Order: sequence, then structure tokens, then C-alpha cells
Amino acid sequence: MMIPKTAFYELNHAGYLQVSGEDRLAFLQRQTTNDIRLLSASRALLSALTSPSARIIDVLYLLQDRESIGLITLPGYAEATARFLKSRIFFMDKVSLSDASDEFSQIDIFGTHVGSALGKLGVNSLPGVEEIWTVEISGREIRLLHLHPAIGLDFRIIARSPDRQDVIDLLRDSDILQADEQEYRLFHIEAGIPYAGAELIEAYTPLETRLESAVSQSKGCYTGQEVLARQVNYDKITQHLSGVRLDTQMGPGRRLWAGEKLAGVITSSAQSPHYGIIALAMLKRPHNLPGTRLEAEDETGNRSPARVVDLPFTAGEQQIAEFPD
Repeated sequence: MMIPKTAFYELNHAGYLQVSGEDRLAFLQRQTTNDIRLLSASRALLSALTSPSARIIDVLYLLQDRESIGLITLPGYAEATARFLKSRIFFMDKVSLSDASDEFSQIDIFGTHVGSALGKLGVNSLPGVEEIWTVEISGREIRLLHLHPAIGLDFRIIARSPDRQDVIDLLRDSDILQADEQEYRLFHIEAGIPYAGAELIEAYTPLETRLESAVSQSKGCYTGQEVLARQVNYDKITQHLSGVRLDTQMGPGRRLWAGEKLAGVITSSAQSPHYGIIALAMLKRPHNLPGTRLEAEDETGNRSPARVVDLPFTAGEQQIAEFPD
């Protein structure tokens, strides 16, 4: 697979909800893991919806719209998240929620030359991490969000649906290649970024999936707060999303062993042209320490060597040496 240095990917089933009403901030403050007071017109806020046991329901970006708060959901999650949030609105809450997913197109643009690629479109300065700017591309107004590296690849373009095809054509005309889903997933794995339906699922908490930036340690009550606080205060994060190099291709769900002890499970894997066979895995302590030798078990019960490495895989050339002896 040849991976372009800079590419774009249109998110399938991208979700965008709008929460309106004078109690919208207070409502979202008691539902989500981050502190809504950090949100501003120019700053988006990464947050999560969690269950009472602090398991992930959705991971969100909150944006200030004129008369509402926009919620970017994980792809494919909008309907379920809207249903969940509506169930949390009390009769005295002056809050309403609507699904505006069809009104917007969301496109990620990423890679080593993303700055110069956006410069070709007339975007000569870029927002900082988690900043969101309204910019103009060939007369079309879009919002440009700099995604936090814990959750996304570089920048997210949010365009009105009627402008969708024009924006895509402009990206193509600027010689920015369009990635397919397999390439997009590979970029995520190489960067150590958890993915919807793989790592960002109800089996795990935000802290186990390296989303500390989505969790406030100082705000008031929200669903799941007590569990997340215990994970932090009492060192109860017993498993972590980790990088693993494999000797043999293994799919999600394959188990990893430290001798006869179950160390964890593979959540995503890929054949990288840069780093060989790589995987993201949820590993129990202390088997998540970089350099730890493990064994990966295939569907027949056979085992092959595996090694834990630092994330992201792109962090250093030491990751691309030949597989350990």
C-alpha cells in the first residue's frame, strides 16, 4: 500500500448534533467529562459521554454555534447519542436537541505537508490544537478544526453540505490525494489514535484509551465521574491502549500472552509500509511497558512473537528496525 504524504478523507456517517436552549451549557456540563467553561468561539472542546461505570458511550467535539452548541460525534454514533442525550433531559430543563448531521460534510486533511496543502487553498495561517477558525476557500466559508492528536489526524474541515463537492474538487485540484478507509485507518494506527468501533467502545474508559485530555479533574458531577476519579486518585487504570509490533498478521480480538498469563487483546492491526506488522492493543499492567516481549495467539492456538513499543509508531526510527531476535 502506497501512503500519500498528505491526504484527505471524507468521514462516512459523520455526526453533528445541535443542543439549544438557555440551559444548554449546564445540561452538557453534567453530561460530559470535560469542563464546558473551557469552550469558546475559537476553541473547541474534546469531551466524552460515559456510562455510570465510566465506559465510553461517545467521544465528542463541542463547538460554539450562534444559538446552540454543536456536537461532533464519532462516525455512525449520532442517532444513538441523540437518543441518549434526549433521555437525560429533565422536564424543567430548557434544552432541545436536533440532529443536523445531514447539513454538514466533515473531511479530515492530514499528513506531513498538510500546512503547505492548505496554503494552496488560500489558508495561510492555521489554528492551534483544538482551535476552530472560520476560513474561506475559494469563496466558500468552512470551519477548520485542529484536532487533538489523542483523537484525530491534523485538521477537520466542516463544510455545509451544499458546498461538499466543491470543497472536495478543490482538494483534488490542489493535488491532495483522497485516502480510502483502509489508508485512513492505517494512519490512525501508526499515530496510535483510538478508532470508533475498535478502541472507542463501551468496553473501555476514556482514560484506558489515552484520552486524558477529554477528562476534567476539577469539574462538578457527571455520569461516570466517580469511577474516573478513582482510576486517577487510586491508580486504578489497570489496562492501557498500547502499541505492539507483530511477527505475524493478527486481527482484532486475538489474544496476547505473557507466558501463561493473559496480557491483553489486539484491537486494531495493519501491515504498515513503514513499520511492518503493527497493532493497537489493550494491555494489562505491567505488560504494557515498552520493550515487553509477548506472544500473539492466532485462531488455531499457535503463538508468534510480539513486542510492546511506544506510541505513536511514528515517534522514532527505532520503531522500524527489524523484528527483535
